[in-house]
Amino acid sequence: MVQLARNLATPTALFLILAISIPTGCARPDVRPHMQELAAHDEAFLAAPPPDTATKILKGLDDVRTAGEWTPGAEVLYVVRIEHGETTRVYYARIELKTGVLRDVAKVRVNPPLEPAATEKTMDVFDSGQGSYELEVVGWDGEAAAQAVEGEAGAAPRKFHSDAVLAWMGLYDESGRLESARYTLLPEAYLRMGLMAMCEIAASLGLGGESPREMTPGQAAVVEESDFAVRCLGKVVAESHVARPIVRGVVPGFDLLWMLIIRPKFTHTLRSAVAADAEGLPAVEKYGPACRLELDVNVNGNPMVRCHVVTAPPRSPIDLCAGVLSIQCAHLDDPSRRVSVNLLAARRPAPPDGIVKEVAGLDGDALAGGSQAASPGR
Repeated sequence: MVQLARNLATPTALFLILAISIPTGCARPDVRPHMQELAAHDEAFLAAPPPDTATKILKGLDDVRTAGEWTPGAEVLYVVRIEHGETTRVYYARIELKTGVLRDVAKVRVNPPLEPAATEKTMDVFDSGQGSYELEVVGWDGEAAAQAVEGEAGAAPRKFHSDAVLAWMGLYDESGRLESARYTLLPEAYLRMGLMAMCEIAASLGLGGESPREMTPGQAAVVEESDFAVRCLGKVVAESHVARPIVRGVVPGFDLLWMLIIRPKFTHTLRSAVAADAEGLPAVEKYGPACRLELDVNVNGNPMVRCHVVTAPPRSPIDLCAGVLSIQCAHLDDPSRRVSVNLLAARRPAPPDGIVKEVAGLDGDALAGGSQAASPGR
């Protein structure tokens, strides 16, 4: 089998960290029945109308469109189900886009002092639901060695870059109570990239079959950049204050300081990629065609978690979530420890006075004039 193994902290890194807390035994149980059972649980959950709790947070799936600019006010809502044995816990995770690309902003200040900012390249956010903190606006940059191309020599390394957008992230319990919320910076280029191209390449190679084909240099270039994208997105999630309660629920005693001390190395082995049918998922019916990746997440070289990721082209409004529609994970040593994440709602803001028009995101020129304000999250 062809393996695409890369350093990785996936969009579900908050759940995959559980791998470190359970030792690997010599004989592992068959994870497939547990993944099938998890999929059945998801299908049954999603077949019913969304719970009132969820619809009060966010309701509806907007039609997709190709947008040249980010649309501040766009939102997505996921249901997160954590299973361990007979115990199931449900959360709702909501993300709201607050700005377009922050090209000329050096710092975002949340609830700053009343005195003027020290620099014109500052954006201020006032939100009574938040404390005071600052976010340094930096890009996400990476580099991968160039793939050798027949007949060419001395190819330059490929460089990757993404600017930032500002988003609000909130975590709700099963009753709809907001447990935690935080503003965060997201790598906008990697959200727009999504996982669909990597999934299509993996499917074209026949991964999971008897005679998978090797990647071409062009395909390898796409996979390298997609891999860097998911590492950046995963890092955002893994370091999120909002995600921490979920992580601690899955991994007792987990703390970000512990992660900094242990510094586990995450890689993944891509096992297969196939076209995904609706499978009882309303989001797939709405935003397909979709592709399903099956991969193992490795910690320090050892496979620990198996994941199925269903992804679609990252068009508005699901570009905010990189086109990821669902994620299902099971621990390879204890498959009863499972996590599923499913998209419930994805909306763009309604235009004022019912007028249908394109809604452009804030651009660099709009923010260059000095301290700006962003509306608070709900």
